[in-house]
Amino acid sequence: MERERERERDWEGNAAPAGAADTAAQPDQLQHLEQQLQQRDETIRALLRRLEHFRGWLHGVQAEVAARDPQVIKNARRLYVGGIPEGTKEEDLRVFFEGVMGSTGAAVAPGPPIASVKVSSDRSYAFLELRSIEEASNAMAFDGILFNDTNLKIRRPSNYNPEEAAPLGPATPDPTVSTAHLPMCKTVVEDTWDKIFVGGLPCSYGDEQVKELLAPYGPLKSFNLVMDKNTGKSKGYAFCEFADPGVIPQVISGLHMQVISDLHVQVRIDLGE
Repeated sequence: MERERERERDWEGNAAPAGAADTAAQPDQLQHLEQQLQQRDETIRALLRRLEHFRGWLHGVQAEVAARDPQVIKNARRLYVGGIPEGTKEEDLRVFFEGVMGSTGAAVAPGPPIASVKVSSDRSYAFLELRSIEEASNAMAFDGILFNDTNLKIRRPSNYNPEEAAPLGPATPDPTVSTAHLPMCKTVVEDTWDKIFVGGLPCSYGDEQVKELLAPYGPLKSFNLVMDKNTGKSKGYAFCEFADPGVIPQVISGLHMQVISDLHVQVRIDLGE
């Protein structure tokens, strides 16, 4: 019993200094962490000041250009929105895009980022005018966004001149604009090894009918049914990319040479030939 009491006293004597050392170390650790946070906050404030300085300079450049040709600025702030669902109102689009821009960080300042919305007379497309050129470029990130069960096509207007717009602000979306949480299927299919060509389709088929053929193989990352501008019908072929490239062999084996309306569907990886 006496030996056990001695061991307990030895243990308590050895443990106490360790606990005391831990307690003494905590204020130093907290102070170091506080210094790191202060340095981080100062770095962020410095970056924000630089960004504000750059934007001030950019607004000066834009003012000079606007004084010479205001249409150049207007064209750089406008976007074409195609494929809008039937019955869409201008206010519907305004509310939708202002909400999306606010939730993704595409709006660069407080207040409404949409200056105006104009829906075409046939209600099939619209033009958005953004508050700034930077926000118009950010909104290009929303190509293919799902609006009332329809993937919207977002483009620059036909009178947009990239060379004239180049010195006026960024032409591409800010990489910090977060779209990961949005339901999207891009309407521009990038040239990658995962790009699939789907040909031999009936020209009467629209987007939804072609997508129905592809749906059993998984969600699409991007899709574009090539249209004939003169007839308004498809040219009988499309390009797509799946969210999971691993399904490509199954897509080719399942759809290639399938007969639809006496036509043989052709499916292959598009190599840009």
